[in-house]
Amino acid sequence: VASAASPLTAATRKRAVPARSVVTGKRTSTRSLAGTLTLRPLEIPFANDASWSGVADLVGVQVSDLVEASPFGDRMDLKAKVSGQIPFAVSPQGMRINGGQLRAIEPGRLSIRREALTQVTSDAGIPAKENPALDTSDPLSDFVYQAMENLDFSALDAKVNSLAEGRLGIVFHIKGEHNPPTRTSPDIRLSWREVVGRKITQKIPLPSGTKVDLTLDTSVNLDQLLADFADYQKARGSGPVQP
Repeated sequence: VASAASPLTAATRKRAVPARSVVTGKRTSTRSLAGTLTLRPLEIPFANDASWSGVADLVGVQVSDLVEASPFGDRMDLKAKVSGQIPFAVSPQGMRINGGQLRAIEPGRLSIRREALTQVTSDAGIPAKENPALDTSDPLSDFVYQAMENLDFSALDAKVNSLAEGRLGIVFHIKGEHNPPTRTSPDIRLSWREVVGRKITQKIPLPSGTKVDLTLDTSVNLDQLLADFADYQKARGSGPVQP
């Protein structure tokens, strides 16, 4: 929470503020998001065109609410309790994040409808098409989509960095297994041509328990994400702030 020696009055607002004057922010924590989000001590310059930076530490934060409030909340469910840090910088051009790192501290579950995927790469190096919702001809890519629709993960980490045009890039690395509501154990039959040529031409249900190791590269509009989440928290009632 930022604090100053005295409140700003009409008289003090008229005075010129030295370029080096700053508002000092104490270490601040909030227990919303079913965890703890802490801002490390920081200094914010008074000058309108000045830049400043800080670090947000997350401990045991449940990200399901953040995903639900995001633009793709109707196409994606993520139950994950994460810890990590998000370094950020604020300038007249806006906020940027560089070198953010998060990791799940316990097993969780991920479910993504196909049309929400923008770029998927499996551990076999099989990239998805630009429009995965229409990519139904490749059985190998179809395995990836099936896995993402019902994935219980044992390990998840994410790298968070700002991209061009105000977008926020998040690269997930996920390890787990396919776990659909109805257990599947299909009898898979392949022709010699498919085996020798290593090209499967038929669609095959992904067996339950199939191990998954994949990378998901996605991006969102940062300003829109923050605005949507602020509205979501306001509707639900945010947690108390503790200095």
